[in-house]
Amino acid sequence: MTTELDRTAAARLQVDGQRYTDNRRELVAVLMDQVRTAGVPVKLNEATYYFNREMVITGGDTRMFEWQKRLYSLLSRNARPVRDYYRLPPMQIIEVGLPIQL
Repeated sequence: MTTELDRTAAARLQVDGQRYTDNRRELVAVLMDQVRTAGVPVKLNEATYYFNREMVITGGDTRMFEWQKRLYSLLSRNARPVRDYYRLPPMQIIEVGLPIQL
């Protein structure tokens, strides 16, 4: 796994890691080990998690059939959110929306 720690301010830490699809506990354990090795005190119950959320909008001028646009929009809406996969507390999550027009 490739893990990158980038301290941008005293109170902020950004952790980017390659996605583990099989074992989420292993991913969290590896990332927390990296954070502790860097000497950063972390309280998981006080952490804030940032996620992006794409909103697919049909009706654009891309070179796709209309039924493909609608199908992609439907699949995108029904996909399981990452926050549910990692079972994070909802009060610690900030979602940033991004409209994508097809």
